[in-house]
Amino acid sequence: MQKLTPGNFDNVKSCKYEVPDYWTIGEVYERLIEDICAENEYTSFITDVLTQIYTSWISKAISNYNSDFFYQSRQYIFECWKEGDIIQDAG
Repeated sequence: MQKLTPGNFDNVKSCKYEVPDYWTIGEVYERLIEDICAENEYTSFITDVLTQIYTSWISKAISNYNSDFFYQSRQYIFECWKEGDIIQDAG
């Protein structure tokens, strides 16, 4: 059995990129929710839209900080939502 080596382990400090905080993550969700509601006139059914987003594949994609999906443009994320999957580069 291996023993843990004592030390100072700060994974966030040693990250190459800045880890997004919950406000930044929330902005990505907010923009997607606004775009879905605007296109579909869902303003009276906002809870349905929230449930759809947070229980779908896109929530996992947004929360995967090892990919660049979170950092993509608002329009790209919305187009992926409409497509139902991450749109691959055709080039």
